[in-house]
Amino acid sequence: MSPHFEVDAPDAASAQTILRMAESLPDFMEKFFPWPAKLPSHVQIELVPPAQVDFTGPYLIQEDDLGHCAALVRWDAETKFSDVCQAISQASLKSLAVAQDGPAAAAKAPDWLALALGELLEVGLKPPLIELLSEEGQAVPVLSLRQLMTTPGPYGDARPVVAINAYWLLRFLVEQCRTPEMAQPLFSALAAGVDPAKALTAAFPDEFDSPRDLELWWQVGYRDYTRAHSTLALTMAQSRAQLDRLEYLAMPDQVGGVQSTRLDHAWFGRADQNVRDTIASELLAARTLPVQANPVYRNAMLSLLTALEMLHGDDLAQFRAAWARYEQDRADADVIASGVEAALQGTSNTEHSTASAP
Repeated sequence: MSPHFEVDAPDAASAQTILRMAESLPDFMEKFFPWPAKLPSHVQIELVPPAQVDFTGPYLIQEDDLGHCAALVRWDAETKFSDVCQAISQASLKSLAVAQDGPAAAAKAPDWLALALGELLEVGLKPPLIELLSEEGQAVPVLSLRQLMTTPGPYGDARPVVAINAYWLLRFLVEQCRTPEMAQPLFSALAAGVDPAKALTAAFPDEFDSPRDLELWWQVGYRDYTRAHSTLALTMAQSRAQLDRLEYLAMPDQVGGVQSTRLDHAWFGRADQNVRDTIASELLAARTLPVQANPVYRNAMLSLLTALEMLHGDDLAQFRAAWARYEQDRADADVIASGVEAALQGTSNTEHSTASAP
C-alpha cells in the first residue's frame, strides 16, 4: 500500500509491479492536476484471476455511494500493459474528482480525460511509444473538441481513434497553458464535468471570438504536435541557423525598399501592417521549433519566440526584458555548444590518431 494506492493481487510480485506503475501517475500529472496529500480513500486496484472474474472486458471500474473507487483487472498471462494503465488512470481520475468535489463527482469525470490519462501513463512508463502515437495521430481523423470532449464512453470501434485524439488533446492543453497556475484550474474544472467550452474560455480568456476559432486552434495544434513528435531534432548548427534567421525581420526602409532589421531595433516600425503580417507569419511557421530545437538551444528558441510575440504588444519594457533574456540564453547556449563541439572534435581526432597509429 502507498499514500494513494492499494493493490490486491494473487502474489506479492504482481502487487509490487502494479503498485510501482500506479505510483508513477501522480508524477506524470503533477504539472496540471496535482494530487492531494491524502485522498478520501485509497484507489484500490484488484488483480482478479480469470476463474474469479465476473465482469466482461479486461477491467471494470467501480465506485460506491461514498466515492470509493476501485479498478478490477483481469489478471493472467494475456493481460495487456495498456489495459492496466487504463484501469489505474480511470479509477484515479474518479478518485481525484471525488477528493475535489465530493462523492457524486466520480460519475461526472469525463471519459475522454480518463482515456487520455491512461495513454499518458503508458507513454510515461514506455517513452518510445510516443513515436507510435505520433504516427497513429497523423493517420487518424482529428475529432472536433465538442465531439471528443462531450461524447461519453464506451466508444466501441471508435475507441482507438478517441484515445489517440484524447492523448494529444491532453498534451496540447497542458503545453498551451504554459504554467501549472494556468493548467490546474482548467483540468480541475474538466474533471468536475464543467462544460468544456466554458472551461476552455475561462482558461484562455479573450483568445477565441467564436467556436470556429476554438476549433481551428485545436485542429492546427493537433497536426503540429503529432508532426513535431515524429520529426528528428535539429542539430546544434541547424538550431543556430534558425535562431540567426528569426533574429531579423524584413522591414520597410526610408526609400521604399526592404531591409533586414534585428528584433531589438524593430519596435518603432512594428505598427506597419506588412511588418505585423510578417511577425504573424514567422510565429505561425515557428510553432514547432522549440520541440525540434537541439536541447542546448531550446531555451534560447523559446525566449526568442517570446520576444517576437512581444512585438505585437505595447509594453516596450517587457519587450526589452524578453530580448535581454534571449541574448543571455543564446550566449549561454553558444558557450555550451562550443564546449560540446570541441569535445566531439577532440574525440574524433583521438579516434583517428588511434586508428592510424602503427
